[in-house]
Amino acid sequence: MNAKRIDVLVIILLAELAVLYNFFAVGSFFGKAMLGLAVFTIPPVIYMALRHKKPWKKIILATLVFGGLFGFIFEFVQEANLAYTVLSTIFPKFLFLPIDNIIGHMLMALLTFTFYEHFLSESRSKAVSKRLGKVALIAAIIGVLLVIAYLFMPQLVTFSYSYAILGLVAITPLFVYIYNHPVDSIRIVAMIPYFFILYLVVEMFAVDNSWWVYQAEYVGNVSLFRLNFPFEELFFWMFFYAATITAYYKIAVEKKKISR
Repeated sequence: MNAKRIDVLVIILLAELAVLYNFFAVGSFFGKAMLGLAVFTIPPVIYMALRHKKPWKKIILATLVFGGLFGFIFEFVQEANLAYTVLSTIFPKFLFLPIDNIIGHMLMALLTFTFYEHFLSESRSKAVSKRLGKVALIAAIIGVLLVIAYLFMPQLVTFSYSYAILGLVAITPLFVYIYNHPVDSIRIVAMIPYFFILYLVVEMFAVDNSWWVYQAEYVGNVSLFRLNFPFEELFFWMFFYAATITAYYKIAVEKKKISR
C-alpha cells in the first residue's frame, strides 16, 4: 500500500481514538474543551513528525502568527460579541477572552500546516519569506488597537453578525489565491474533506457538552443529530478554516515561486 495512504488511515484511526477519549472524558477535567481538541490535533502532528522531516521553522512561525496573533484577533472580536462563548476552560482569561481560545487556534494551525507539509506541499525550501514578519507586525498592531478600542470605545468592537462579517474578511484571501493560482489551489482544496469531518466531530462534542455556546445573531442555523449551531460555524470553521490558513501560509510563508 502507498505510504501516504497508510498515513491517511493512521490519522483517521487517531481521530477515532480521540472520539473515544472524549466520550469517556465527558464531565471530568480531562474532558475540558482545550484538552479534547488537543487529543484531536497533537497525536496526528506527532505521527506525521515521526514519519518525515518537516520544515519546522516555517510551521512553528506560521502557527504563532496565524494561530496566535490572528487567532487572538478573531477570538477577541467573537467573544466580545458573544458570537460564541467558551465555557469549558482551563486557563484564566485576558479581559473576557479565555486563553484556551488562543491555544486552540494554535493547535488547529499546527495540525493544518503539518498536514499540508506532509501530504500536499511540493516546496523543498526551509526558508521563511520576509513577508511573514510584516504580516506578524500588522497582526500585532491590530490586536493592540482592538484591546485599546474595547477599553475606551467598546462600540467599535461590538457589532451585529460579527461571525459572518469577520468570517468573510478572513476567507477573502483564499478566494483571491484560488483565482490567481487555480492549478496550485487544488492542493489547498484537497484538505477540505478531512478537516471538515474532523471539525464537525469536534463540534458535536462541543455543542453536546457545552464546551461553548452561541448567543448572538447569525445568518442561519444548522440542526444536526438534534444539535444546533450557527451556519457560520459550519461554513467558516468546518469547511474553510484549514484551506484559508493554508492559503495564508502559501502567500506569507513560502518563498518558492507559485506556479499558475
